[in-house]
Amino acid sequence: MFRKMAMGSAFAAVLAVPAAWSSAQPAQPARCLHGPSEAPNQKTRREDARRVVEAINRAENGGPAVTPGQRRTYRALDQLGNLPQAPAGFKTQLNTDGSTYTVSLRDVQDACHFTIFSDQEMWVYEATPQNGFGIRPVESR
Repeated sequence: MFRKMAMGSAFAAVLAVPAAWSSAQPAQPARCLHGPSEAPNQKTRREDARRVVEAINRAENGGPAVTPGQRRTYRALDQLGNLPQAPAGFKTQLNTDGSTYTVSLRDVQDACHFTIFSDQEMWVYEATPQNGFGIRPVESR
């Protein structure tokens, strides 16, 4: 009798699981914090992050003038002095080999992985990664 009850309970449990799965709502796609429908507080965070990248560019490139034949030397983040704080939720990364650097501020709160980045050329870019993997041939002229 015990064996019959245990089998019946197990069978009922198996039947209940698909019912629970079918009643679950499909996951909503995560909404990007930055873009055409950006909220005012997110715009402020984004603009503040951009100012941090611009400040890093000025700190890296604003040192003494480099004479012809001399190379500029770039420094690590902790050697740049007084920089503004990155907005809450942005992760700062600066990499340098001394003769070049790259800096990025990635919004870790954004489901779309929004990032602001730059390098020693001082162009500032804002982007999100593309979804999926694909091979895109380089166009030739």
